[in-house]
Order: sequence, then C-alpha cells, then structure tokens
Amino acid sequence: MHHAARLERYSVVPYLFRIYDRFDVNYRDESGLTHFHVACMTKGCSEAVRKFLDAGRVNTDQVWPETGDSPLHLALKHERSNEVLAMLLKAGADRGLANREGSTPLHAIMRQNRFFISKTFFRAASTEEQKLAESILRNGADPNLANEEGSTLLHLICKRDQDTSRLGGRRVHRHEFAEMLFDVAEEKKRPVRVDAKDELGRTPLHYAVVKSSVDLVDVLLKRGADASNFVYPTADQFDESLAKERAAGGFAFDSNW
Repeated sequence: MHHAARLERYSVVPYLFRIYDRFDVNYRDESGLTHFHVACMTKGCSEAVRKFLDAGRVNTDQVWPETGDSPLHLALKHERSNEVLAMLLKAGADRGLANREGSTPLHAIMRQNRFFISKTFFRAASTEEQKLAESILRNGADPNLANEEGSTLLHLICKRDQDTSRLGGRRVHRHEFAEMLFDVAEEKKRPVRVDAKDELGRTPLHYAVVKSSVDLVDVLLKRGADASNFVYPTADQFDESLAKERAAGGFAFDSNW
C-alpha cells in the first residue's frame, strides 16, 4: 500500500484495500505514511475513507511527518472527490492546519481552478457547511460564482429544502447563512448580486418566497432585493416545494405570513 502510493501507482490501491481490509488498524510505514493517508489521496477509495472514519480509530488531523500534510491536505493536493472532502470536514478535520510549506487546506482550495473552487463552494452551501463557506469567502472567493445551473451561493441558500440544519451543535437557519454571506461579502468589498438570475430566470427572492421563509425574504428585501419586478411563484411551484419539505421532514408554515 505504502509503496504503491510512493510510486504513484494509485490505480492498484483500491484493489489493495480488498486485501488489507482492516479499518480498525491504521498501518503506517517508517515515514509515518498511513493507510488512511493513502486512502484520502487515492481516487476510488471514498468507501475506504468512510470505513476508517466509521471505525473511529483514525485522527483526521494526523500529519504525514515527511511533508506535514494532513489527510485533508492530501485529498486536496490530489484533487480527490468532494465526497472525501465532505467526510473529512464532517469528521472535524482542521481546515486551518498548516503543513511544512505553511500551506493550509483552505489555501489549497483557493489555489485550485475556478471549477473546483465553485464545486467546493456550492457543496458548502448545499450541506450547510457555513464555516467552510465563510472561510472561502474571507480568503477571496467570488460570492457571485454561479454553478452550471446559474445558481449562486445565495440561490442555493434560498433553495434549501429544510430551513435549519445542525452545525457545531446548534441549529443554523437559512436566513442566518444569508446574513453571513452578505456581511462577509460587504467586509471584503465584493457585493452580493441579490437579484442575480439563474438559468430559469429566477432570483433568490423567488426561491425564498417559494420556501415560505419570511425571515429569509426579510433579509433579502433589507439587502436591496427588487420587489417591484417580482413575479409571484405559481401554485405548482409551491406544491413542489411543499412535497420536498415534507419528504425532508422539515416543513412548517411560517405563522408570520
């Protein structure tokens, strides 16, 4: 396993994990390179990463002494799947841990190309990883980046199927995430385009109304959303949103409407 990684023979690593299939033991070589490190840097090993984490016997911040890289560093350096990044972050990996070069995982994110930044950025929004999104914003990411559907970070916040998610042991509301986005963007002098339209021609305000989130609508209006040209959503759009909310187990009508 270790030799395959050092020789960059990554294609054989997933097969080796079928042989070295103990995930309650994290084997290491003389340099301190572990099986968990190898899994994090290898394409096709997300299931191995998951098994290591589920076994609870690995330290997500254990560095490879030779380079000072943590598992998160290694996953980013090798541009591995967002699934692996998400698992490491959810397990508490330190995004601010510096390696020997003084580079943090966040620096690695910011050095990646526009596509990779945006995919990481939007995953942060869709999983309510508010701290990651805030860190990326504070380090220069464009708050108005759009994904392949034309959705900006603000669109995705407003499209959330559930109003709240757990973050750091507490509930985080959509409107709190939106406020963070506006505040950090204002601080960095990169204003959020509050009326940006996606590929369907819909603004964040449209989705906030569809989700019946009065607090979120209030935030958008206070931040300058254009209500004069607002096109009210159709009954079908409300029905579709309600069905998604019920499926997610998180719907409740806002009594302030």
